[in-house]
Amino acid sequence: MNDKYVPKDGDISVFPNDKGDNEARPDYTGKVYIAGQMYRVALWNKEAASGVKYMNGKATLPEAQYEGGASDSVPF
Repeated sequence: MNDKYVPKDGDISVFPNDKGDNEARPDYTGKVYIAGQMYRVALWNKEAASGVKYMNGKATLPEAQYEGGASDSVPF
């Protein structure tokens, strides 16, 4: 029996992120599988001026963080 999880298109998993001493780091990180490609996910807890709480985030290709693109805007 194979117990290894195989992601399906659209599957997303996020987990609380240890921000350490850097408040700019995402509150949650994880992965999302879209069209056969795995993306890294970063989410931040936010609050609108009206007081409504929401999450804001980004999904980037893992290799993008090493090309200077995502690492400039996503601090992980």
